[in-house]
Amino acid sequence: MEHGLAPHPDGVTLRFRRDVESAIYQTLPHHMGAVIRAPFPVPVGFIAGTVSEEMRRAGLAPTRKLVGEHLVMIEGGHLYPLEKPAETAGLVHAMITRLLGGAKANG
Repeated sequence: MEHGLAPHPDGVTLRFRRDVESAIYQTLPHHMGAVIRAPFPVPVGFIAGTVSEEMRRAGLAPTRKLVGEHLVMIEGGHLYPLEKPAETAGLVHAMITRLLGGAKANG
C-alpha cells in the first residue's frame, strides 16, 4: 500500500497513472503467433491471476508456448499485484531467480 498509493484531496489515489497503463497496453505485440514460432532468445516468465478476464481473453495456450515451464498462477484477477502485493513480490523474485538459472537475484 505504501508504494502503490499517493495522497489525494479525497484521501488517496493510485500512483500508477491511467495514461501509463494505456501506453503499456498500446505497445503489446498483437502478433504473438509469429513471435513464438522460433525459440525466444532469452528465458521468459509470466505470472497470471487465476480469474483474470484479460488472461482468459488472450488465451493461456500462446502464453504457455512462449514461457514453457515458467508460467505461475496466483489466486486473483488481472490486478493481482494490487490485491496481493507481498505475495506478488515474492513470486516475481522467485521467477527472476529461476529465469537466471538459479543464480541469486539482486534486490
